Order: sequence, then C-alpha cells, then structure tokens
Amino acid sequence: MKAYETVDKTISKAALQKFCQHLWYLVDEVAVLSVFDDDVDQETKIKIVKNLSKENPPVYSKHYIPSNEDLYGLLYEKDIDNFISNKSKTLFHRFKIDNSFLNNCPSSWPSNASFLRVKEQMMTLRAINDTAEREQLN
Repeated sequence: MKAYETVDKTISKAALQKFCQHLWYLVDEVAVLSVFDDDVDQETKIKIVKNLSKENPPVYSKHYIPSNEDLYGLLYEKDIDNFISNKSKTLFHRFKIDNSFLNNCPSSWPSNASFLRVKEQMMTLRAINDTAEREQLN
C-alpha cells in the first residue's frame, strides 16, 4: 500500500487509513495466531517462537501516538514476528491450550499431533471487533 503512493497517492492514503482501523489484529495475544497460518514461512515462525520469551515493552501512563505518516512507515518496516512477546503466550493459557509443539522446530509442526489439534481449534475462532458484528451473530 505504501509503495502504491507512486501510482496514486490518494488511493494509497485511503487504503492505509482503512488498514490502520484494523491494527487491533497486531496485539501480542492475537498476532501469535500467525503460527497456524500456512502462508507464514518457517523462518518467521522460528522468530515468533524466539520472541515468545521476549519481555513486553514497558507501559507508560502517557503513550506517544504517531502521526498516520509515521505509523505507515513503522508498519511498512515490520513483520508479524515484531508483534510477538511473552504476553503472546496468554492466548494459550486463556484457551487452556497445550503449546508443547513450540518446543519443536516449525518444520515438524505439520506432523505434530498437538500442533494439529490446536490448529484445528484455532481455525474455529471467530473475530468480532465491533457492535454491529456482535448483533449479527445474535
């Protein structure tokens, strides 16, 4: 989207603004779901597992809110593994999930029974991010 600026700056800006409305997907706990995505390469999954032991950044009472331009640039330089920390493990605890497969190399996961069970369970999750979607489900 950022690279599309050279083609049509207006469309690029509109697409990036819309994308930024969905950044809640990039929180630690949700980003870890990417380990179950077949489109995420093994190298990235290795980085994700490594980052699961990374400390959370400190939380301050006042947060810096970047401008849209700064945010676009920051996101453009990031991969999904940059959004992973030890807080990401919360997802496994919340759903009482056996995460022992994380001790093995990601290349072995497709044949790991524990991973396959968890992946199947994760594929049944539904994302609800606003009141309108909640109302449609009722």
